[in-house]
Amino acid sequence: MAKSDTTDKKVPTPKETRNKWRMWLRVLGIALGILLLVRLGWGVLSARDARRAVAEAEAAGWPMTMAEVLPPPVGPADDAWPLYQELLAQADQAAVGVTAELQDKRAAGRLSPAEAARFQAHQTDQELLRQWFDAEQRTPELAEALGRRLEALEPLLERLEQASARPAVAWPRDGGPVMPTPDLSLLTPLVHFQMARALHRFDAGEHAAALADLATAVGVANHLAELPTLEGRAAEASLIGFASGVLQRMLPGLETSPQARQMLRAALAGGSRREQFLRAVRFSHARLHETYRALADGQLTLEGQPIDGGLGQGLKIWLLRPFLDNNLAHALRTYREVMPLLERPFAEGGGEVNAFAEAFVEEAGGMGQQMRLWASVSVYNLLNAAGGMATSRAQREMMSVALALRAWQRDHDGALPAELGALVGDYLPALPVDPFTGEPIGYLPDDEYPRLYTAGMDRTDDGGTCDPADPVGHRGHDVCFFLQGTPPPTTQPTTQPAATQPAIAPATQPATAPAS
Repeated sequence: MAKSDTTDKKVPTPKETRNKWRMWLRVLGIALGILLLVRLGWGVLSARDARRAVAEAEAAGWPMTMAEVLPPPVGPADDAWPLYQELLAQADQAAVGVTAELQDKRAAGRLSPAEAARFQAHQTDQELLRQWFDAEQRTPELAEALGRRLEALEPLLERLEQASARPAVAWPRDGGPVMPTPDLSLLTPLVHFQMARALHRFDAGEHAAALADLATAVGVANHLAELPTLEGRAAEASLIGFASGVLQRMLPGLETSPQARQMLRAALAGGSRREQFLRAVRFSHARLHETYRALADGQLTLEGQPIDGGLGQGLKIWLLRPFLDNNLAHALRTYREVMPLLERPFAEGGGEVNAFAEAFVEEAGGMGQQMRLWASVSVYNLLNAAGGMATSRAQREMMSVALALRAWQRDHDGALPAELGALVGDYLPALPVDPFTGEPIGYLPDDEYPRLYTAGMDRTDDGGTCDPADPVGHRGHDVCFFLQGTPPPTTQPTTQPAATQPAIAPATQPATAPAS
């Protein structure tokens, strides 16, 4: 009988099995003990560093609560917020835009049939606006379709005009650790329809009414600039960039009275002010601290919702507390480091802000910065908002000068002046300067596409080298306002930073499908 090539495997005895499990449990216990010691040690060091950073901020006079930075109260007769509040409720009922809550439900796949129909109506509106603003020639059929929608929205647009005409707005200022803001996903589509109506009225020959609509849109942007948040700065910059594109469409054939032009110019002077931006910076600092406290004290989840008191959320916060402490300390110190640069006009400190931002982004790839992701996002948004404010100011100034140039043309048989200085006196009280450089705004009257221009985010005067696909100068171009037609883009459109990207592409921006 041949000997078997296989041997019987030894079956472990119950005692050996128990010993093996005991060994693995000891290893697991040791590993968990080591992790617990690391967590406790990291927690002690991070908490100490966070307390030190808070003490340093308080000693330097930085606000630690949002209540310290809120704008002064507004009298009832001047306050636009009650009108906006009513308007937002009506817009929600009329299915204009979609609320942030609905967007969250859609992302989670939890929309009811009625809510899905609401999204479909919103997408139809967005497609109508996209076609209207992107069209080289606005057809009668397209104008008729827009006219029907504008007629349905007439009561809302009238209320928007009333709200924008109020001199001030007291945005909501209560709501716990995270200050509530108006639902811009409802307000912004209405402002886009307001600017669509401006072009609609312009095509119908109602030029004064078209400028009034544009002044309303700018007035809303001015109110958003009063929001003491960086989100308010981004919303304002988006609407101003949009309005600039609409005015460029209308300017070559614009025929209006001095009163209509002055109304728009007065609106353009009302926002993008440095004190608004600096208040938003200090408010952001205070909100960061209050949000951290709410997270650390178990009032909020990491998603920014009120905590349910469950053990899971509490354990998650306890495990991540050193991460939160580390982020807070890093963010508070970075705010203090960059604030002296932000307090200077962008023409003086913009180069250092850009260098700081580049170094910050380069550093963000390291492991240490990855552990400070929350702080990094906050600081990056802060730096981005600094350039966004300068861009918005530049676009406002160029729109004002463009209106003066159009008035000059009417008085001089359609000719443009050889230099902008000719406008001072009868058409402009003084010439504005380029907020990026502090030098006079650029002017090319004899180009194939006459234009005004400012240096752009890189603070380099490129002689009016502009690209409609890069209207805010993020890729080494100047920021332009074209006076008689817009050249085709010279680069492929790319997504701009959120602080400056409108939901619908105006004439100076690439055709971009609105976000739904």
